[in-house]
Amino acid sequence: MGEVAVTLRVMPNDMEGFDGLKKIILETLKNETAGAVKSAKISEMDIAFGMKAIVVLFIMPDGGGIEAIEQKIAGLPNVSSCEVEGMDRL
Repeated sequence: MGEVAVTLRVMPNDMEGFDGLKKIILETLKNETAGAVKSAKISEMDIAFGMKAIVVLFIMPDGGGIEAIEQKIAGLPNVSSCEVEGMDRL
């Protein structure tokens, strides 16, 4: 079984606690995915009027489970939405 690189775009409810949200997302990927996520990287994307999105790139085995990770991130405090932007087989 191969691996996939998944890109998520996470929209916060507001910019208050933005840096803390990035840390929570990384901790969630590390601790609550049963070791499925091998590595993760976070960056920011300017949206408009001072709002930013969090772009999460992570690598996991090809075999499903992306929806569960997406739901975990979407359920975090201060997350307005979370959607898969891309997925590439490695």
